[in-house]
Formats: sequence, structure tokens, C-alpha cells
Amino acid sequence: MLLRNSIKQIMRTPVKTILFLLLVTFAAALSTVGINLWQMSNSNMNDFEKVFTTIGTIEQKKSVLNKMEQWDAMEQTSRYYYGSKYNPPIPLSVLDFDGANYIQKTEKRPFYGAYLPDYQLFPPDRNGGRGVIIVEFTVNEDCVPDHKIEINIEKQIYTKYRFNTTTVWFCDRYNPNPDQLYAGKTYVMAMLETPYRTNDTSYGYVYTPIEMIGSWQYSEEGEVLPDEMQGILYEEVTEGFYETEHGKRWLNLVECMELPYHTIPVTATNSTNLLMPFYSGTSYIITGEDISEEEYAHGDKVCLVSNSFARINNLVVGDKIMLPLYYANYRDSAGGAYRTSEVWAGFNMLNAKGEPYPVFYEAEYTIVGLVMTVGGGSSGYTMAKNEVIIPTKSIQASDKDNIVAYGPMMGYTTSFQIPNGSMKEYKEAFQKLGLDELELRLYDKGYTELRAGLDNIRSMAFILLAAGVIATVLILVFFCNLFITKQKKRTAIERSLGMSKWKCTQSMISGILLIVLFGSLIGSLMGYLLTSTMANVVSGSSSYDLTYTIGSVRNSVGGETVAEYAYPAFSFSAITCAIIILFAFMLALAVIANNLRYEPLELLSEKTE
Repeated sequence: MLLRNSIKQIMRTPVKTILFLLLVTFAAALSTVGINLWQMSNSNMNDFEKVFTTIGTIEQKKSVLNKMEQWDAMEQTSRYYYGSKYNPPIPLSVLDFDGANYIQKTEKRPFYGAYLPDYQLFPPDRNGGRGVIIVEFTVNEDCVPDHKIEINIEKQIYTKYRFNTTTVWFCDRYNPNPDQLYAGKTYVMAMLETPYRTNDTSYGYVYTPIEMIGSWQYSEEGEVLPDEMQGILYEEVTEGFYETEHGKRWLNLVECMELPYHTIPVTATNSTNLLMPFYSGTSYIITGEDISEEEYAHGDKVCLVSNSFARINNLVVGDKIMLPLYYANYRDSAGGAYRTSEVWAGFNMLNAKGEPYPVFYEAEYTIVGLVMTVGGGSSGYTMAKNEVIIPTKSIQASDKDNIVAYGPMMGYTTSFQIPNGSMKEYKEAFQKLGLDELELRLYDKGYTELRAGLDNIRSMAFILLAAGVIATVLILVFFCNLFITKQKKRTAIERSLGMSKWKCTQSMISGILLIVLFGSLIGSLMGYLLTSTMANVVSGSSSYDLTYTIGSVRNSVGGETVAEYAYPAFSFSAITCAIIILFAFMLALAVIANNLRYEPLELLSEKTE
């Protein structure tokens, strides 16, 4: 009865009532959109912080352009190459500067060689080719091998696949001043079969000597250690030759020749986020899990192993593998060093003493994840076939006496991680160093654009929410004054007819609350439905290269990955509706309580306003 009477009273002014309903609906919708956009931006920001990472790479630029000449005796011509060279490597310490704010400090990663003779490195049906051959040979007459000559193979000291011939064609083709060979003498040499052009359409093959007994070992500072055997291509074999220092070196070389066929590259890092193949998504964990931050920090003996290597050797997550490390390469990435060969990484195998590099560290590692690599990558920015990843801190020995290659900082060996959204600040601080010889590249997978979109949403959310709250308060205050304060005589009459204060309160408040209830429900529902549309309009439509990225930002559409925003939470819409109703109830009670302070006759005696 009281509700019906209250509705009748309100409906006597239908224009005001309808206006009240529409305004409450609008204010509720405005507030709902604002609170939902705010919730969405915060939720998305938290999700994106977990999924996105921002890394940078540093590469030392080449500074001097050189004209290089290479003589080719087979084609009787010189080939000229133009190439730049690097200045001495810049130390990593220059990147430890104020304002860097690293999550992971800059690391210049080496990769190591681990000798694993008990493991299968290639599919069983792989034949691999002939490769390097070490032979003793003689010539039929005195000659200078500046052209194609026939030599007699007296002894095959080392060959991966023996060949059934006693004579081969030979030329010291890239040496402009080769040494003379004499009939009746025996020589030892490492050689490799190379093609040469015989005419415009055909090629022939000739064996060419290669330098292998000269050492190119490096110091910790990146200096080549002196070795008198550098540049020697072949030597005369005399009686007792293999007991001399030079002869022993040839025997040591033979001993080393099988090492590459049983060696896998091991990359040491402080985070897989710093490895571009993982960051770009060409390499990813398919079984098990990544090495954790705690395991990296503590230097735990854990590792990631390539899926192909694990499959061939029947390894699974949880198995252990012994890694005897015997060389360190501070010039290349494993993928770059092994890009032309799955066997040999392109450096001399003997140290400055003419001996094989000894194992400097050996430990047993537990496999925590298997890695799949898909597609290719530019030189250096890909994983080697049998590559293993380990924490840098897990190596508890110095590699200073086992450095086979050393070079400047390169994008595929030198990287760091900084907080998301800090690229601009880092770049400005880096530029103040004045290191023009270093090239900085920063990657965030589109986080900056996403962050800008979310900041726009947050700003709009604040404006809409503030407008909605202010509108709600003003509308409720105005109409409570219109429907309650202006109805003092109605209150006086009801009181005079014997209604209690509580009955009067119910009579005055029920109609208003009903309108607020309908208006806030409709408005909140409209705001909920409009939120996603508003988010897309404010943020814009953006696509990002997030292949293999995990989390809520990944959604494949039309072959590309699109960063998607979280949906608005219906609970926030319901809470907004409830708050508006509660506020309307409390405000109406306060206004009615003010009316009920006066006696009925006092209210009736007031002048009509």
C-alpha cells in the first residue's frame, strides 16, 4: 500500500520522474564504464608485466674500411674484398652506469665445448663428408705448388672416411709465395678438398693445405698468445720427426681431430630472456620448464637440452648429463659458430703449448626442460643443433687458459634486461656516455605501444569515473530535494492522519528507491556492455609480434598475434549499482529525517515555496 501510494505521488509529475530515471541511468552507466575501464587497465597492466620483457643488445661497430686481397693460384687472379674491422674490444664495465636500472645486468656470453664421446650427436644415417685429411705425401719432381700438381699419398694419418687412391691433385692456391717441394722428401700436411672453376659452367676439385697446428689461443684480455707455429701449412718429415716438438704437435692435432664429432656447444647465461632465439620465439620449451630465477641466482646444476639431442639419446626431463667443458668461445654465439657446420666451430684445436685444450670444469647437470627450435634466424641469432643452456654461476672454475676465440661485443652475445616501459630513460642515459662506437638496440615486443594504450584507458577511466560520481551525487541531491524536501506538506498530512515516522519514511523513500534501483540496474548493465567498445576506441587496434608468448595477451588472428585486453568484470558493475542504491538510500533517509524533525502544524504553517 505504501509503495503504491509513493509511486502514485511520484507519477503525478511524470516529466520529472522520467527525467530522474534517465539521469540516474546515465550517471550509473558513466560510473560503471569508468570503474570497469580502471579495473581493466590495472588488470591488463599486471598481466602484461608478467608476460612482456624488455631487453637490449649491444654491438660494437666496425670502424675502418679495408681493402683485402686474396690470391687464387688455380684461377690465376686476385680477389679483392672490402671489409671493415673492429677496434680493440670495449670492456663490458662501461655499461654499468647510473640510470641503467638493470633487471639483468649486461652479460657478454661465451659458449663452451663439452666433450661427450658416449652420446650420439647426429642421426645414425648421417655421413658428413670427408672433411679435413692429414697425410704424409711426396712429389715426383722438385716444384713450387703455385699451380695444380700431382702428389703421392704415402700415409693417411687422419681421415674421417678413408679414400682409395694414392695420388691426388694439390695446389697451395691461396698462398702467393708457397714453399718449394723437393722430390725424394716426405711432407706432412692437413688438407681440404676445394672446388675451382674450370670454365663458365664446370668446376674441378683440388686439395688445398689449411693451417691447423698453429695455435690461436687468447688471453682473458682478448690478446692472441704468441706461437711460432702460426702460418705453417706443411713440414718435412725426417727420421725421428714425431719425437720433436713440431712432430709431437702434429700427433696432438691428430688426437684432436675426433673431438668435434663428440662435442656439443654449451651456452652460459643468467636468463633465457637474454637469448634472442628464446626472446623472439624461434626456440621455446616443449617439455619440462625453464630454468628458474632462483636456479640462475644460486648457480644450480640444471640445464636445458635441445629436443633433437634428447630424442636421439633417449633423454627425458629429470635425467642427468655430465658436461666436461674444455674450451671457451668469447667471439661467437653457438648458433653462429656452427652455422656452416654441425661438427666444427671454426677455430684451431691446439693451445699455445701445442697441446689439446684440457677439461677445465666438469659437473653433472639435471635436465629441467627440452627446447624446440623452429625456422631459422640471421647469423648468430639462432640456436645450434645440440646446444645446451646452463646458468653462468654454475661454472665454478676459470676458463682463462681455454679461450679459443675472442671478439668485441655483438648483438647475439651481449644483452641485458631492463624494466618494462623504461626504454626511453635507458636510451637517454646511454647516449650521455658518448660511446658512438657501440650500437644499442632495444626490444619490448610492443609493450610501449600497449602501455600507451593502457595509459589512455586509465586516463579516460578516471575522467569518466569522476564525472559519473559527481553526476550521481548532484542528481540524487537535486531529486531528493525535489521529491522529499519539497513535499513537507505531504509529510505533515501523513503525520496528522496518524502515520508513524517510520511509515512516513517508507512512504517517501520507496518510490525514489524504486526509480534509483531501475535506473542504476539499467545504467550499470549498459556500462558493462559499453566498456569493451570504449576500451577499443580509446586504445586503438594494435598488433604485435608475440609468437610463442604465453599468457592472456596471445590470440592468433589471421596468422598474426594480437595483444588482447581483459574483459570487464561483471562484479564491478554490480558493485557500482549497489553503491549508487546505497548512497541514494542514505541520502534519502537523511533528507526525510530532516523533515521529520518538525511537528506537522509547524510544517503546515510554512509558506509555500
